[in-house]
Amino acid sequence: MSAADPLVCLLTNPVSGAGRGRGASETARRELARLGVRVFDATGSSASRSLRRAHVAAEGADAVVVVGGDGMAHLGAEVAAAHDLPLGLVPAGTGDDVARGLGLAGRDPAQAVRRVVTALREGRTRGVDVLAVEGGDGAGSPERNGSPRPPDGGDRERVVLGVVSAGFDALVNERANSWRWPRGRARYVLAVARELPVRPRTTYRLVVDGVPETRDALLVALANTSSFGGGMRIAPDADAGDGQLDLVVVDPLPALEIARVFPRVFSGGHVDHPAVSVRRARSVEVAVVEEDREDKRRAGAGLPVYGDGERLGTLPLAVQVRPRGLRVLA
Repeated sequence: MSAADPLVCLLTNPVSGAGRGRGASETARRELARLGVRVFDATGSSASRSLRRAHVAAEGADAVVVVGGDGMAHLGAEVAAAHDLPLGLVPAGTGDDVARGLGLAGRDPAQAVRRVVTALREGRTRGVDVLAVEGGDGAGSPERNGSPRPPDGGDRERVVLGVVSAGFDALVNERANSWRWPRGRARYVLAVARELPVRPRTTYRLVVDGVPETRDALLVALANTSSFGGGMRIAPDADAGDGQLDLVVVDPLPALEIARVFPRVFSGGHVDHPAVSVRRARSVEVAVVEEDREDKRRAGAGLPVYGDGERLGTLPLAVQVRPRGLRVLA
């Protein structure tokens, strides 16, 4: 790389952040050009097409830069990790939980671009942990449809920067993602209210650092950073630099108790509830032993799993921490 004219692979999401992404994307392109950075814009008409283009562009790039929210950070991390490139984040989403968890949140895209370019030219990166995900059928996921096969012919390792969730929270995410309105936090709050009457009663089989256990739970979340869903601090003490994930398990609760406890997730105060347990681990396997679902539309379809707000597939899956598995420009 020439310090004077680095080449970046750019991924943007013009529709992120309730329209904020379009302006941020245009600002980022202008600022990169003003700073003399060469750009291969890999943005396609879909996430899968963007990924295919990004994997090609990354072969000759010096960094991957994404403009958008958690979903774009997720795609950018997959490309950057696969090609051992640093990742630059220009937050422009509704919640920007990943950027906030990495200490890179901000509302000024031009300033974020300047920070990324300065770090790139100075060779200044910070290693952060990622969650490596195996399993989940991956059907319909951008990674399955957009990532080329690695030389060994298998699937590329999927990585998550923020939170992997299964159970009630994943179902909320799935319902919220199907709506265009309302935007932001209100969409998740409304999705919670709609999911309460059909919340799953599920028995999980967990293997935590090699030790198996079976337990009933409302939700299981594996957190590399503290929040998801637009500021819900599911694991308030999670640290993407400690080489561990925070395993959050919530025991089954009556609907009225869920409604009472849920608002506390935005401050992280829910972890004081006796039904909530949090512990550190390096690897976790999650599977469903049995589930009793009242929502007949999704019965037998498998419990969905989300990572960084994106659908990863359905259980079972295994998650392992990759310490310092990604370099971010910071």
